[in-house]
Amino acid sequence: MATVIKKGSKVESMVTAGILAAVMLLLPSFAFADLAGGLGKAQSNIQLVVTSAMTIAGIAAGGYLLWKAVQAWQGRCEVTEFLMSAFWVAAAGGSVLFAAFLFGVF
Repeated sequence: MATVIKKGSKVESMVTAGILAAVMLLLPSFAFADLAGGLGKAQSNIQLVVTSAMTIAGIAAGGYLLWKAVQAWQGRCEVTEFLMSAFWVAAAGGSVLFAAFLFGVF
């Protein structure tokens, strides 16, 4: 004898709710099993992005200072302008490093 559950009946909604509850109870254990490893991976990816951005900024700052040095050597700008450019590049790099230091302290 086959049991037929009519579509839209109260029994069907109770069976559906039971199946849904069972699935919800099983899935978090699988979803959170690798949570600590996932956070570690995310942190290492963020560190990679920060390191890459700092490298690109350092290369750009070095290129800018080289460009200003060539301009000063050719007489297109004063030596004091080159020194001020070097000061501003050092101040920008120092502020980034100081911010990273403060982030590590707190």
